[in-house]
Amino acid sequence: MGVFSAAFLLAEAGSWPGAAVVLVVLSLFYCIRVARRMHRLRPGRGARHPAGTGRR
Repeated sequence: MGVFSAAFLLAEAGSWPGAAVVLVVLSLFYCIRVARRMHRLRPGRGARHPAGTGRR
């Protein structure tokens, strides 16, 4: 989503800084959304377990 929006902004406005801002902001927003969704689907997978002390 972020890549396509940044490419559209670059093509329409010709603004490299604007395209970079759009890419960063939308990518961060999308990553946060996906991380929350995955945590809801698999709530026990968020914690890291050191070797030898985790679940099997």
